[in-house]
Amino acid sequence: MQISLGSHIKKATLAIALAGSISGQAAYYDTLPKGVRTVDLRQIVTDNINSSFTGNKQEAEYAFKIDLGANSIEGLNSITQDIFETLKEISPEAYDNFTFGEYSVKGDANANVRVFGFGYGITNRMTAYVGFPWYKTQVNLDIKRTKGNNHQTVLNKLEASNSNSQEAQIFTDFAKELPDATGEVLQSVVVNYFGYKPLGNWNGEGIGDTEVGIIYRLTDWDESGMAMTIGANLPTGRVDDPDILQDYGFGDGQTDAFLEFGGGFSLFDRKLSVDSWTRLTYQFAAEKTLRIPENEEYQLGSEKTVFDEKLGNMVEYNFGLGYGFNDWLSITGLYTYNFVQQSKYESAYEEANRILEKNTEQESHALTAGLSLSTVGLYNKGTFMIPFNASISATNYISAQNMPKYSLYTLKLRFFF
Repeated sequence: MQISLGSHIKKATLAIALAGSISGQAAYYDTLPKGVRTVDLRQIVTDNINSSFTGNKQEAEYAFKIDLGANSIEGLNSITQDIFETLKEISPEAYDNFTFGEYSVKGDANANVRVFGFGYGITNRMTAYVGFPWYKTQVNLDIKRTKGNNHQTVLNKLEASNSNSQEAQIFTDFAKELPDATGEVLQSVVVNYFGYKPLGNWNGEGIGDTEVGIIYRLTDWDESGMAMTIGANLPTGRVDDPDILQDYGFGDGQTDAFLEFGGGFSLFDRKLSVDSWTRLTYQFAAEKTLRIPENEEYQLGSEKTVFDEKLGNMVEYNFGLGYGFNDWLSITGLYTYNFVQQSKYESAYEEANRILEKNTEQESHALTAGLSLSTVGLYNKGTFMIPFNASISATNYISAQNMPKYSLYTLKLRFFF
Protein backbone atom coordinates (compact mmCIF):
# COMPACT_ATOMS: atom_id res chain seq x y z
CA MET A 1 0.00 0.00 0.00
CA GLN A 2 1.52 3.31 -1.05
CA ILE A 3 1.00 5.82 1.75
CA SER A 4 -1.21 8.25 -0.14
CA LEU A 5 -4.72 9.54 0.21
CA GLY A 6 -5.78 9.03 -3.38
CA SER A 7 -5.16 5.30 -3.45
CA HIS A 8 -8.36 4.76 -1.48
CA ILE A 9 -10.51 7.58 -2.80
CA LYS A 10 -10.49 6.99 -6.53
CA LYS A 11 -12.49 3.76 -6.62
CA ALA A 12 -15.37 5.05 -4.55
CA THR A 13 -15.49 8.30 -6.50
CA LEU A 14 -15.63 6.51 -9.85
CA ALA A 15 -18.19 3.99 -8.60
CA ILE A 16 -20.59 6.76 -7.60
CA ALA A 17 -19.81 8.77 -10.73
CA LEU A 18 -20.83 5.98 -13.10
CA ALA A 19 -23.43 4.24 -10.93
CA GLY A 20 -26.61 3.03 -12.53
CA SER A 21 -27.78 2.99 -16.11
CA ILE A 22 -26.48 5.74 -18.34
CA SER A 23 -29.68 5.54 -20.37
CA GLY A 24 -31.19 8.43 -18.44
CA GLN A 25 -34.70 7.04 -18.15
CA ALA A 26 -36.76 6.89 -14.96
CA ALA A 27 -36.24 3.21 -14.14
CA TYR A 28 -33.02 1.24 -13.71
CA TYR A 29 -33.95 -1.24 -16.45
CA ASP A 30 -34.83 1.31 -19.14
CA THR A 31 -32.62 1.51 -22.22
CA LEU A 32 -32.36 4.07 -25.00
CA PRO A 33 -34.62 3.72 -28.05
CA LYS A 34 -32.84 2.54 -31.16
CA GLY A 35 -30.70 5.29 -32.69
CA VAL A 36 -31.10 7.70 -29.76
CA ARG A 37 -27.94 9.11 -28.19
CA THR A 38 -27.26 10.62 -24.81
CA VAL A 39 -24.49 12.79 -23.40
CA ASP A 40 -23.94 12.61 -19.66
CA LEU A 41 -22.06 15.36 -17.78
CA ARG A 42 -21.45 15.17 -14.03
CA GLN A 43 -19.65 17.44 -11.61
CA ILE A 44 -18.61 15.69 -8.39
CA VAL A 45 -16.88 17.27 -5.42
CA THR A 46 -15.82 15.79 -2.10
CA ASP A 47 -15.67 17.47 1.25
CA ASN A 48 -12.30 17.75 2.98
CA ILE A 49 -10.90 14.23 3.44
CA ASN A 50 -8.66 13.98 6.50
CA SER A 51 -9.59 10.67 8.10
CA SER A 52 -10.51 7.10 7.28
CA PHE A 53 -12.44 4.17 8.67
CA THR A 54 -10.01 1.63 10.15
CA GLY A 55 -10.20 -2.16 10.14
CA ASN A 56 -12.45 -2.06 13.20
CA LYS A 57 -14.62 0.66 11.60
CA GLN A 58 -13.34 3.44 13.85
CA GLU A 59 -12.32 6.85 12.52
CA ALA A 60 -8.60 7.66 12.35
CA GLU A 61 -6.67 10.60 10.92
CA TYR A 62 -4.61 10.19 7.77
CA ALA A 63 -1.05 10.19 9.07
CA PHE A 64 2.23 8.35 8.96
CA LYS A 65 5.40 8.69 11.06
CA ILE A 66 9.07 9.12 10.20
CA ASP A 67 11.66 8.22 12.83
CA LEU A 68 14.96 10.05 12.32
CA GLY A 69 17.03 7.24 13.79
CA ALA A 70 20.69 6.41 13.29
CA ASN A 71 19.97 4.01 10.42
CA SER A 72 18.34 6.79 8.39
CA ILE A 73 20.64 9.66 9.40
CA GLU A 74 23.95 7.90 8.74
CA GLY A 75 23.39 7.80 4.99
CA LEU A 76 23.14 11.58 4.61
CA ASN A 77 26.84 12.07 3.85
CA SER A 78 30.28 10.50 4.35
CA ILE A 79 30.83 12.19 7.73
CA THR A 80 27.62 10.88 9.29
CA GLN A 81 28.33 7.49 7.73
CA ASP A 82 31.68 7.23 9.54
CA ILE A 83 30.33 8.62 12.82
CA PHE A 84 27.38 6.27 13.11
CA GLU A 85 29.34 3.24 11.99
CA THR A 86 31.67 4.07 14.88
CA LEU A 87 28.72 4.31 17.26
CA LYS A 88 27.47 0.89 16.14
CA GLU A 89 30.87 -0.63 16.88
CA ILE A 90 31.10 1.01 20.30
CA SER A 91 27.55 0.28 21.44
CA PRO A 92 24.95 -1.44 19.22
CA GLU A 93 22.34 -0.60 21.86
CA ALA A 94 23.15 3.12 21.70
CA TYR A 95 23.06 2.95 17.89
CA ASP A 96 19.60 1.30 17.89
CA ASN A 97 18.22 3.85 20.37
CA PHE A 98 19.72 6.99 18.84
CA THR A 99 17.21 9.36 17.24
CA PHE A 100 16.93 12.96 16.19
CA GLY A 101 13.22 12.66 16.93
CA GLU A 102 10.02 11.55 15.29
CA TYR A 103 7.77 13.42 12.90
CA SER A 104 4.09 12.87 12.21
CA VAL A 105 2.91 13.75 8.71
CA LYS A 106 -0.84 14.31 8.55
CA GLY A 107 -2.70 14.76 5.30
CA ASP A 108 -5.99 15.91 3.92
CA ALA A 109 -7.30 15.91 0.37
CA ASN A 110 -10.19 16.95 -1.81
CA ALA A 111 -11.19 15.94 -5.29
CA ASN A 112 -13.09 17.75 -8.00
CA VAL A 113 -14.21 15.23 -10.62
CA ARG A 114 -15.91 15.80 -13.94
CA VAL A 115 -17.44 12.73 -15.55
CA PHE A 116 -18.14 12.57 -19.30
CA GLY A 117 -20.37 9.83 -20.66
CA PHE A 118 -21.87 8.91 -24.00
CA GLY A 119 -24.60 6.32 -24.70
CA TYR A 120 -26.17 4.98 -27.89
CA GLY A 121 -29.27 2.86 -28.45
CA ILE A 122 -28.16 -0.07 -30.61
CA THR A 123 -31.68 -1.54 -30.45
CA ASN A 124 -34.69 -0.70 -28.32
CA ARG A 125 -33.37 -3.19 -25.77
CA MET A 126 -29.62 -2.68 -26.04
CA THR A 127 -27.61 0.41 -25.11
CA ALA A 128 -23.83 0.82 -25.38
CA TYR A 129 -22.02 3.41 -23.31
CA VAL A 130 -18.61 4.78 -22.40
CA GLY A 131 -17.70 7.08 -19.54
CA PHE A 132 -14.55 8.50 -17.97
CA PRO A 133 -13.76 10.88 -15.11
CA TRP A 134 -11.39 13.85 -15.22
CA TYR A 135 -9.76 14.49 -11.85
CA LYS A 136 -8.53 17.72 -10.33
CA THR A 137 -7.16 17.03 -6.88
CA GLN A 138 -5.29 18.65 -4.01
CA VAL A 139 -3.38 16.97 -1.18
CA ASN A 140 -2.12 19.04 1.76
CA LEU A 141 0.41 17.90 4.34
CA ASP A 142 0.82 19.09 7.93
CA ILE A 143 4.19 18.04 9.37
CA LYS A 144 4.59 18.07 13.16
CA ARG A 145 7.25 16.80 15.49
CA THR A 146 5.95 14.19 17.93
CA LYS A 147 9.16 13.18 19.74
CA GLY A 148 12.37 15.05 20.56
CA ASN A 149 15.94 13.85 20.24
CA ASN A 150 17.61 11.57 22.78
CA HIS A 151 21.20 12.73 22.34
CA GLN A 152 21.77 13.10 26.08
CA THR A 153 20.38 9.65 26.78
CA VAL A 154 22.83 8.14 24.30
CA LEU A 155 25.70 10.05 25.87
CA ASN A 156 24.71 8.75 29.27
CA LYS A 157 24.74 5.18 27.94
CA LEU A 158 28.21 5.68 26.49
CA GLU A 159 29.52 7.11 29.73
CA ALA A 160 27.94 4.24 31.69
CA SER A 161 29.67 1.73 29.41
CA ASN A 162 33.07 3.02 30.67
CA SER A 163 34.39 3.04 27.14
CA ASN A 164 37.56 5.12 27.03
CA SER A 165 38.48 4.41 23.43
CA GLN A 166 39.45 7.19 21.10
CA GLU A 167 36.45 6.33 18.90
CA ALA A 168 34.05 6.68 21.84
CA GLN A 169 35.52 10.05 22.71
CA ILE A 170 35.19 11.21 19.12
CA PHE A 171 31.52 10.29 19.00
CA THR A 172 30.89 11.81 22.45
CA ASP A 173 32.39 15.11 21.32
CA PHE A 174 30.39 14.90 18.09
CA ALA A 175 27.09 14.15 19.87
CA LYS A 176 27.54 17.12 22.23
CA GLU A 177 27.64 19.41 19.21
CA LEU A 178 24.72 17.85 17.35
CA PRO A 179 22.01 20.35 16.38
CA ASP A 180 18.36 19.51 16.83
CA ALA A 181 16.49 18.08 13.86
CA THR A 182 14.90 20.60 11.51
CA GLY A 183 12.58 20.38 8.55
CA GLU A 184 15.66 20.34 6.32
CA VAL A 185 16.96 17.26 8.11
CA LEU A 186 13.58 15.56 7.66
CA GLN A 187 13.51 16.36 3.95
CA SER A 188 17.09 15.16 3.61
CA VAL A 189 16.18 11.82 5.19
CA VAL A 190 13.11 11.44 2.98
CA VAL A 191 15.04 12.30 -0.18
CA ASN A 192 18.58 11.00 0.43
CA TYR A 193 17.93 7.93 2.58
CA PHE A 194 14.50 6.72 1.47
CA GLY A 195 14.79 8.07 -2.08
CA TYR A 196 11.39 9.81 -2.19
CA LYS A 197 10.74 13.18 -3.73
CA PRO A 198 10.45 16.04 -1.19
CA LEU A 199 7.41 16.19 1.08
CA GLY A 200 4.94 19.00 0.49
CA ASN A 201 1.52 19.87 -0.82
CA TRP A 202 0.62 18.19 -4.09
CA ASN A 203 -1.97 18.78 -6.79
CA GLY A 204 -2.72 16.91 -9.96
CA GLU A 205 -5.09 16.77 -12.89
CA GLY A 206 -5.85 14.08 -15.43
CA ILE A 207 -8.10 11.35 -16.78
CA GLY A 208 -9.18 8.42 -14.60
CA ASP A 209 -10.01 4.85 -15.58
CA THR A 210 -12.55 4.51 -18.41
CA GLU A 211 -15.71 2.42 -18.11
CA VAL A 212 -17.31 0.78 -21.16
CA GLY A 213 -20.40 -1.39 -21.15
CA ILE A 214 -23.53 -2.72 -22.83
CA ILE A 215 -26.92 -2.66 -21.11
CA TYR A 216 -29.47 -5.23 -22.24
CA ARG A 217 -33.11 -5.07 -21.16
CA LEU A 218 -34.25 -8.63 -20.43
CA THR A 219 -37.99 -7.99 -20.21
CA ASP A 220 -40.62 -5.80 -21.84
CA TRP A 221 -43.24 -5.51 -19.09
CA ASP A 222 -45.39 -2.41 -18.72
CA GLU A 223 -44.52 -1.23 -15.19
CA SER A 224 -41.57 -3.43 -14.25
CA GLY A 225 -38.51 -4.96 -15.82
CA MET A 226 -35.06 -6.44 -15.53
CA ALA A 227 -31.76 -5.59 -17.19
CA MET A 228 -28.19 -6.87 -17.36
CA THR A 229 -24.97 -4.95 -17.96
CA ILE A 230 -21.61 -6.34 -18.97
CA GLY A 231 -18.54 -4.18 -19.20
CA ALA A 232 -14.99 -3.32 -18.21
CA ASN A 233 -12.94 -0.63 -16.53
CA LEU A 234 -9.86 0.19 -18.61
CA PRO A 235 -6.60 1.41 -17.01
CA THR A 236 -6.42 4.86 -18.61
CA GLY A 237 -5.77 6.78 -15.35
CA ARG A 238 -2.39 7.55 -13.78
CA VAL A 239 -1.37 5.29 -10.90
CA ASP A 240 0.31 6.21 -7.62
CA ASP A 241 3.95 7.19 -8.07
CA PRO A 242 6.04 5.04 -5.66
CA ASP A 243 8.50 7.95 -5.34
CA ILE A 244 5.89 10.46 -4.09
CA LEU A 245 4.39 9.88 -0.66
CA GLN A 246 1.63 12.44 -1.01
CA ASP A 247 0.43 11.93 -4.57
CA TYR A 248 -3.02 10.87 -5.71
CA GLY A 249 -3.53 8.11 -8.26
CA PHE A 250 -6.45 8.42 -10.67
CA GLY A 251 -6.48 4.76 -11.69
CA ASP A 252 -5.53 1.28 -10.50
CA GLY A 253 -3.27 0.25 -13.37
CA GLN A 254 -5.17 -2.91 -14.30
CA THR A 255 -8.29 -3.96 -16.21
CA ASP A 256 -11.54 -4.84 -14.41
CA ALA A 257 -14.41 -6.87 -15.84
CA PHE A 258 -17.90 -6.60 -14.36
CA LEU A 259 -21.36 -8.11 -14.64
CA GLU A 260 -24.41 -6.28 -13.31
CA PHE A 261 -27.98 -7.52 -12.94
CA GLY A 262 -31.05 -5.77 -11.57
CA GLY A 263 -34.63 -4.77 -12.00
CA GLY A 264 -37.47 -2.76 -10.61
CA PHE A 265 -41.15 -1.90 -10.67
CA SER A 266 -43.42 1.10 -10.26
CA LEU A 267 -46.60 1.66 -8.25
CA PHE A 268 -49.39 4.21 -7.91
CA ASP A 269 -49.60 5.14 -11.55
CA ARG A 270 -45.79 5.20 -11.87
CA LYS A 271 -45.35 7.77 -9.10
CA LEU A 272 -43.35 5.42 -6.86
CA SER A 273 -40.45 3.43 -8.33
CA VAL A 274 -38.39 0.69 -6.68
CA ASP A 275 -35.09 -0.46 -8.18
CA SER A 276 -32.42 -2.90 -7.07
CA TRP A 277 -29.24 -4.13 -8.72
CA THR A 278 -25.99 -5.95 -7.98
CA ARG A 279 -22.59 -5.60 -9.63
CA LEU A 280 -19.79 -8.20 -9.49
CA THR A 281 -16.32 -6.98 -10.49
CA TYR A 282 -13.24 -9.09 -11.15
CA GLN A 283 -9.94 -7.22 -10.99
CA PHE A 284 -7.18 -8.75 -13.08
CA ALA A 285 -3.66 -8.97 -11.66
CA ALA A 286 -0.96 -6.63 -12.90
CA GLU A 287 2.72 -5.99 -12.22
CA LYS A 288 3.41 -2.88 -10.15
CA THR A 289 6.64 -1.24 -9.03
CA LEU A 290 6.14 -0.51 -5.33
CA ARG A 291 8.17 0.37 -2.28
CA ILE A 292 9.24 -2.48 0.00
CA PRO A 293 7.85 -1.49 3.43
CA GLU A 294 10.41 -1.91 6.21
CA ASN A 295 7.86 -2.66 8.95
CA GLU A 296 4.16 -2.26 9.76
CA GLU A 297 4.56 0.82 11.95
CA TYR A 298 6.74 2.77 9.51
CA GLN A 299 5.50 1.70 6.12
CA LEU A 300 8.24 3.55 4.28
CA GLY A 301 10.78 1.80 2.14
CA SER A 302 14.17 2.81 0.77
CA GLU A 303 14.03 0.10 -1.93
CA LYS A 304 11.57 -0.79 -4.69
CA THR A 305 10.71 -3.99 -6.48
CA VAL A 306 8.12 -5.35 -8.89
CA PHE A 307 5.11 -6.95 -7.21
CA ASP A 308 2.40 -9.03 -8.82
CA GLU A 309 -0.63 -7.17 -7.46
CA LYS A 310 -4.10 -8.71 -7.47
CA LEU A 311 -6.58 -6.19 -6.11
CA GLY A 312 -9.61 -7.68 -4.39
CA ASN A 313 -12.75 -8.55 -6.34
CA MET A 314 -15.78 -6.39 -5.57
CA VAL A 315 -19.47 -6.90 -4.86
CA GLU A 316 -21.82 -3.93 -4.90
CA TYR A 317 -25.53 -3.92 -4.07
CA ASN A 318 -27.90 -0.99 -4.59
CA PHE A 319 -31.49 -0.43 -3.50
CA GLY A 320 -33.24 2.72 -4.67
CA LEU A 321 -36.58 4.47 -4.25
CA GLY A 322 -37.98 7.31 -6.30
CA TYR A 323 -41.13 9.39 -6.05
CA GLY A 324 -42.39 11.56 -8.89
CA PHE A 325 -44.48 14.56 -7.90
CA ASN A 326 -45.43 15.16 -11.55
CA ASP A 327 -44.05 14.62 -15.05
CA TRP A 328 -40.89 16.62 -14.40
CA LEU A 329 -39.97 16.69 -10.68
CA SER A 330 -38.96 13.74 -8.48
CA ILE A 331 -36.93 12.82 -5.41
CA THR A 332 -34.70 9.76 -5.06
CA GLY A 333 -33.02 7.79 -2.33
CA LEU A 334 -30.35 5.11 -2.72
CA TYR A 335 -28.63 2.68 -0.37
CA THR A 336 -25.31 1.21 -1.57
CA TYR A 337 -23.36 -1.65 -0.03
CA ASN A 338 -19.86 -2.38 -1.30
CA PHE A 339 -17.44 -5.14 -0.37
CA VAL A 340 -13.86 -5.54 -1.66
CA GLN A 341 -11.88 -8.70 -0.98
CA GLN A 342 -8.35 -8.57 0.39
CA SER A 343 -5.66 -7.80 -2.16
CA LYS A 344 -2.87 -10.27 -2.88
CA TYR A 345 0.81 -9.46 -3.48
CA GLU A 346 3.52 -11.75 -4.74
CA SER A 347 7.25 -11.02 -4.77
CA ALA A 348 10.51 -12.35 -3.37
CA TYR A 349 9.83 -10.37 -0.16
CA GLU A 350 7.36 -12.41 1.90
CA GLU A 351 7.18 -9.95 4.80
CA ALA A 352 6.55 -7.06 2.41
CA ASN A 353 3.79 -9.06 0.73
CA ARG A 354 2.10 -9.57 4.10
CA ILE A 355 2.37 -5.90 5.08
CA LEU A 356 0.96 -4.72 1.76
CA GLU A 357 -1.98 -7.13 2.01
CA LYS A 358 -2.89 -6.06 5.52
CA ASN A 359 -6.05 -3.93 5.87
CA THR A 360 -6.91 -4.07 2.15
CA GLU A 361 -10.31 -5.71 2.66
CA GLN A 362 -12.96 -2.99 2.40
CA GLU A 363 -16.64 -2.68 3.26
CA SER A 364 -18.96 0.31 3.13
CA HIS A 365 -22.56 1.40 3.56
CA ALA A 366 -23.61 4.63 1.84
CA LEU A 367 -26.81 6.65 1.53
CA THR A 368 -27.61 8.99 -1.36
CA ALA A 369 -30.43 11.52 -1.53
CA GLY A 370 -31.27 13.49 -4.65
CA LEU A 371 -33.64 15.84 -6.44
CA SER A 372 -34.25 15.37 -10.18
CA LEU A 373 -35.76 17.53 -12.91
CA SER A 374 -36.64 15.80 -16.22
CA THR A 375 -38.27 17.02 -19.41
CA VAL A 376 -38.33 13.53 -21.01
CA GLY A 377 -41.98 12.91 -20.11
CA LEU A 378 -42.97 16.37 -21.29
CA TYR A 379 -41.02 15.86 -24.53
CA ASN A 380 -42.79 12.56 -25.18
CA LYS A 381 -46.13 14.37 -24.77
CA GLY A 382 -45.04 17.08 -27.19
CA THR A 383 -45.15 19.88 -24.60
CA PHE A 384 -41.40 20.53 -24.33
CA MET A 385 -38.84 20.91 -27.11
CA ILE A 386 -35.64 19.51 -25.55
CA PRO A 387 -35.40 16.20 -23.64
CA PHE A 388 -32.92 16.34 -20.75
CA ASN A 389 -32.42 15.40 -17.10
CA ALA A 390 -30.85 17.52 -14.36
CA SER A 391 -30.27 16.37 -10.81
CA ILE A 392 -28.39 17.15 -7.63
CA SER A 393 -27.49 14.58 -4.96
CA ALA A 394 -25.41 14.02 -1.84
CA THR A 395 -23.77 10.75 -0.79
CA ASN A 396 -22.59 10.00 2.72
CA TYR A 397 -20.77 6.91 4.02
CA ILE A 398 -22.50 5.95 7.25
CA SER A 399 -20.26 2.98 8.06
CA ALA A 400 -17.13 1.59 6.46
CA GLN A 401 -13.93 -0.39 6.89
CA ASN A 402 -10.44 0.47 5.56
CA MET A 403 -11.51 3.40 3.40
CA PRO A 404 -11.74 7.20 3.61
CA LYS A 405 -14.47 9.00 5.55
CA TYR A 406 -16.01 11.61 3.29
CA SER A 407 -19.11 12.80 1.45
CA LEU A 408 -19.78 13.33 -2.27
CA TYR A 409 -21.91 16.02 -3.90
CA THR A 410 -23.01 15.55 -7.50
CA LEU A 411 -24.57 17.76 -10.14
CA LYS A 412 -25.69 15.80 -13.22
CA LEU A 413 -26.88 16.91 -16.65
CA ARG A 414 -28.03 14.47 -19.32
CA PHE A 415 -29.12 15.36 -22.84
CA PHE A 416 -30.84 13.18 -25.48
CA PHE A 417 -30.71 13.61 -29.25
